[in-house]
Amino acid sequence: MARLNGNLEVLWEKKLEILGNECVYSILPAEGGAFIAGETSDGKGRGFFVGRITLDGELLWLKTLGLWVMP
Repeated sequence: MARLNGNLEVLWEKKLEILGNECVYSILPAEGGAFIAGETSDGKGRGFFVGRITLDGELLWLKTLGLWVMP
């Protein structure tokens, strides 16, 4: 994830590490930050996650949902 200013300069970057391969699919602005949601995997299992970040990129909380083993 990254936050850019009006000139497209990077203000901050943050990499999420849950299982090792994460992708944020949804970002929903909220007061003082945003909710995020996406998918995580490690070659053995997959799952979904939801979380909340501040405008400064601080991860307030993160929850994984529906982890399952890939065949």
